[in-house]
Amino acid sequence: MKKRLIIVFLFFALSFSLFSCGQSEAGGSDIRMLDLSEGSSLTSVSWKSSHVSMGERLEQAIVKDDVVYGYYMDSAGIVVVSENLDTGKVNEVTIMGADSGESITADTQGNIYVLGTKGEEYLFWKISTDGTVQDLGEFELEDSTDTSILIPKGIYVDDNGYFYLWYVLHVRSKVFFPDEREDVWSVTDRIYVKDSQMNTLYYEQVPDANSYKLLGFCFDEDGVPTLLVQDPEDGNYLEKLGSTLEECEKIYLDGLENLQSTEMDYTAVKEDGFLYCSGSGVYQYLLEEQNTELLFDLSSFGISASDIIYMGVKDGAVEIIDNYVKSDVSEYTLIEEGESEKTVVSLGIVSAYMDDSLSDMIAEFNRYQDHIRVDIVNYYDAVAGIGYEEGTEQLELDIIQGNAPDIIEVSSVNGEILAAMGAFDNLYVYMDQDGECSRDMLMESVLDAYEINGSLYSISPSFALYSMWGASSLVQGRYGVTLTEMIEMLRKSGGDINSIFGFSVDEPVLTTLCTMGMDEFIDWENGTCNFTGEAFQNVLEFAKEYKGNSVANVQEGIAEGEVLLSLGVINSVADYQIQCELYGETIEYIGYPTADGSGTAAYFRGSQLAINADSAAGDAAWEFIKYYILNGYYGEGFPVVQSQFEEAMTEAMTDSYTDSVDGAGLLPKGSYYVSNDVAITVYKATQSDVNAIRTLVGRTDCKYEYQTEIQDIINEEADYYFAGQKSVEEVMSLIQNRVSLYIAEQMD
Repeated sequence: MKKRLIIVFLFFALSFSLFSCGQSEAGGSDIRMLDLSEGSSLTSVSWKSSHVSMGERLEQAIVKDDVVYGYYMDSAGIVVVSENLDTGKVNEVTIMGADSGESITADTQGNIYVLGTKGEEYLFWKISTDGTVQDLGEFELEDSTDTSILIPKGIYVDDNGYFYLWYVLHVRSKVFFPDEREDVWSVTDRIYVKDSQMNTLYYEQVPDANSYKLLGFCFDEDGVPTLLVQDPEDGNYLEKLGSTLEECEKIYLDGLENLQSTEMDYTAVKEDGFLYCSGSGVYQYLLEEQNTELLFDLSSFGISASDIIYMGVKDGAVEIIDNYVKSDVSEYTLIEEGESEKTVVSLGIVSAYMDDSLSDMIAEFNRYQDHIRVDIVNYYDAVAGIGYEEGTEQLELDIIQGNAPDIIEVSSVNGEILAAMGAFDNLYVYMDQDGECSRDMLMESVLDAYEINGSLYSISPSFALYSMWGASSLVQGRYGVTLTEMIEMLRKSGGDINSIFGFSVDEPVLTTLCTMGMDEFIDWENGTCNFTGEAFQNVLEFAKEYKGNSVANVQEGIAEGEVLLSLGVINSVADYQIQCELYGETIEYIGYPTADGSGTAAYFRGSQLAINADSAAGDAAWEFIKYYILNGYYGEGFPVVQSQFEEAMTEAMTDSYTDSVDGAGLLPKGSYYVSNDVAITVYKATQSDVNAIRTLVGRTDCKYEYQTEIQDIINEEADYYFAGQKSVEEVMSLIQNRVSLYIAEQMD
């Protein structure tokens, strides 16, 4: 909690902006990202950036009159730094004996004010322009004695020498309860306004934080202190503070009714509106138009929102100071309108929740790449009524019409059909020309599973495996069975298809089976399908007859013979170890039952990227995709890079420890809760465990992938068979005709 207070605290020294960018759901309800009435989805405004590296890694910082004021901690106390951005001159002064800093601000003369702690007290220091440190002691706050908690959140001094103190208080609220409790404590925000002699002029209070929220406090371009308040009853508003409480003016914000449902950090008030940061985007709300638009994505400039310690506005440009996770010093970035000197590569995506690993990779690539910049184009916009389906349709239309971004995140579009139509470049061509990321450096079986006619059109840095397994005593070395063979194997062991555990309760069994084996029934290369054969009939009959296995305790179900086989996802060697513990013996993977007797599927985790075949920047696009492949594995699933896969296998066989003040403790590799009071915990793997995973990866021969539109057709028609209203032959014929027509329409 204290870290969050520090982040919020710092921004009271802005002339325009006081707050860092917070994490949030992308595409919040008040964000307009693109106008689908325009032919292309690419933004028309260009932005460029310039950077200045600070000499230290600052904990808090502000910018005022082209001077950066900040501080960091060392053994002596708070080291206060001022750096002139024009001259590069740096001054440092130490507040001796201080334990921590909380906020920093400066007046127009260059005097610096720091709020921090010393012992149990919050103290206030002034550092004059000559470097003299003056201890101003603690603030006296009127009407605050009846509080259980009193925490300062920020401080600012304006051009007239007035101080503004933001405190959060726990105060008594008169609330009636059926049990006749008289008082309850509630959280409230209070802004104290004091003159230069620290006499309180008045304070403004935002009501109970359970329903209201002070999202931010800064000064507009005329120096007027302004609050942004979330008010679920009367409407969200800006409040301009005056010299007295009676002079305060509220400006209600139409078009921001759903502000309370959006995690939004306030940044800067302007004459015509205000800027704010939500997620990784910087947005502008215009008062006259009463709408919000995306200005740019922070990742375009190598910035992650969680690293920001300052954000402000200067002459229409945006100023940011951040502490990048892989850097030892803070960096000042100025983002302004203009053409970038880099080659700009656009990346199209349809997503309400941006994949953090992809966003982080874009930020990291842009931060350290001198010649190429990747910009995100999100086709999802809930506020404008552009949902996932409509955004996907627009992206697909842009691809077909040649207006699409250079890189496409393909999980939301008809990737196989578009690839067969020639919409994407063959990544093997780039790999064969690149010694840093050639195809022989990657996991061959996984790439093979995603090939279409010998070409690879999309890729991701990591993958998971989907398969079926059982005890070695049952499987007995068999791998790759048809549905008929699997049913016979279960029958000989005293079970039936309901002895299989692991089908999702969230989707039909038919969907799971088709997702695993869709490539058996559709020839993506030629645009044809076959849903009239024996293989698909077996799938339909299985889905109709399967009644489910919902044992409360899978370990007991295995021991009692109710569960003979399990199916699901394998993300690590630990998953294999856990299943061996559940079955009480070594398990063997038998693979999903499919028509040709195969069935371990690969699934690209996270974002799956392709290069637009119409892009004029294919080589630059490949540079980012290569970077993503080589650096985008975060320990979830298995890496697609062979050398990283080998490292993961070695790490699985190595004990992991946690460092703590109490000493080092052994960390588990994985855990599985069998019941509320029983858990299986596994530690380092054996060579045999790792070999089982190696074998499974080598047997991967298909991909696990949803085809939403086709699956909807299958499920819709299959329901008539399940209800006994149509024969299996009739249903297969209808599915064949409808899917054939759909594929033909898509490829026309």
